[in-house]
Amino acid sequence: MKEYGGYLRLELNDNAHYWKHYDNNSVKLNSGRAAIYCAVEMGKFERVFIPAYTCDTVAQFLISKNIGVVYYNITNTFDPIIHGFTKNDVLVWTNYYGILSNKNKMILKKYKNVIFDNTQAFFTKPLVNSYTVYSFRKFFGVSDGALLIYPKGNKCDLTLARDKSSETSLFLLTTIENGTNNSYSDSLKNEERISKSDILGMSQLTDAILRNVNYNQVKKCRRDNFEYLDKRLCKINELSDFIKHRLPSDIPMIYPLLIKNENLRSILISKHIYVPQWWKYLINSNLSNDFEKYLSKYLIPVPIDQRYTFEDMEMISKIIEKNI
Repeated sequence: MKEYGGYLRLELNDNAHYWKHYDNNSVKLNSGRAAIYCAVEMGKFERVFIPAYTCDTVAQFLISKNIGVVYYNITNTFDPIIHGFTKNDVLVWTNYYGILSNKNKMILKKYKNVIFDNTQAFFTKPLVNSYTVYSFRKFFGVSDGALLIYPKGNKCDLTLARDKSSETSLFLLTTIENGTNNSYSDSLKNEERISKSDILGMSQLTDAILRNVNYNQVKKCRRDNFEYLDKRLCKINELSDFIKHRLPSDIPMIYPLLIKNENLRSILISKHIYVPQWWKYLINSNLSNDFEKYLSKYLIPVPIDQRYTFEDMEMISKIIEKNI
């Protein structure tokens, strides 16, 4: 029943979402892994080919749902190494760092059944007759949220309860006054909540926040910051060739700096530049090949998001250049 009176709530606009044109063939979910699972169910695929170089929570979630999982490796040019793929299988293809969109059409043409994992490439357009997964948490200040865009003509029969995120979203507010590091433990609690959650619809809170994002400003800021860093660091970055051949429309999630340096990550963190180590379990895993182990050990995801200016990129560049 609608309520009247009482205190006023947080004032938020009711604008349209970025992917509003796909409202008739998309579904909003609480997490990327839930979105991948829904794509598998809609396509009635028998097995899912998952990259070894990714977060293991995706595969574990699918296995918990009795979905067959096959791991595959990538070459040092980020191409999949696939064996035994059939017409009843589906390939999860990750647009790493948001700079590999130029491979998408080739991947779809070769494998036909593809779930494009664009969790690191929010602004990359979906291809026709494919499934595409986006993560809102990777690009915006929200505590849950993912989007699955599926082929037109398909029908999503899921009836989902909506996630409730308000109780674990306080870190989004306290960060404004106290900084990211001060609320880091609370953000981890929210991540743990997401990991333990089953398939749910995206929360109303996240939906409301996303209607207030200035998407054009986010795109410009991320692109400009990325290009600024690349001009400064391309000569030392082992991924400079991939960056050079990215599509002009690519809006990366981070600047992927690959450099064989044992100490740079800890130096950056000591300077309050919080750069995670993605999927470090792969360094000692039998699933990963030498290239994937190298990425897990040495790749530094430098932040470029909409919170930062050229002055911030200049400061980060100087610290990196000084310590390599």
